[in-house]
Amino acid sequence: MKNILKIAANSSWVITLTSTMLGVLIGLYLNDYNTNLNLEKKRVNAFQDVLTEIDNNFVKLAEYHDEIDFKLKELRQVSKLYNTDMKIIIHKDSLNSINQKFRNPLHELPATHQDSLRLYYLYSISANLIIMDLHTATWDTYKQTDFLGLTDFNCIATIEDFYNQFEKFNISNTKFRERSFTSGAYQERELFDDRVGEASKLLAKLRLLKQIEAQRKELNTCD
Repeated sequence: MKNILKIAANSSWVITLTSTMLGVLIGLYLNDYNTNLNLEKKRVNAFQDVLTEIDNNFVKLAEYHDEIDFKLKELRQVSKLYNTDMKIIIHKDSLNSINQKFRNPLHELPATHQDSLRLYYLYSISANLIIMDLHTATWDTYKQTDFLGLTDFNCIATIEDFYNQFEKFNISNTKFRERSFTSGAYQERELFDDRVGEASKLLAKLRLLKQIEAQRKELNTCD
């Protein structure tokens, strides 16, 4: 038996076969290692794209928050100026003060009294903001890849919460657009009050999103 093992050990074909098998195993290991390494590099890059999308959304939200906050104050001020007939008639000295404070929302109509002005209110908001929707495409794509299984569960949960809030905001903003620019919205008291209410609701959602932005820093350790 010892002689057989000795002969086998000295046989070139056994050495060649053993070397080949070892080479194949090492090759498979290295191939698998490189594949996993490349996958991880791609995942890290894709994850950074997700974080960039989140950051860009929060930049938009901050700008929109300031705009809606300003417009809500304007709406409430104008609401106090309307009389029971939904007309604005104020003294000339008051016009400059109001327009300087609120970006010229009041415009003159022919008035019957020399010292008074009959005005109409022009509601306006940045077009880039009012048609804005928060982006979700990068995260939606990320979830469809193998990257998701390589990502920490707590990170996924935090990100998913962000995007759920983004989608809810998009729905709210769409409703705000539709209701804020309805014909007659600023000629009837009930409709005008509804617009004030819609702006108030949207601002509340924007404030909520501003609060959860603090959780964004938790994602910096997810790479």
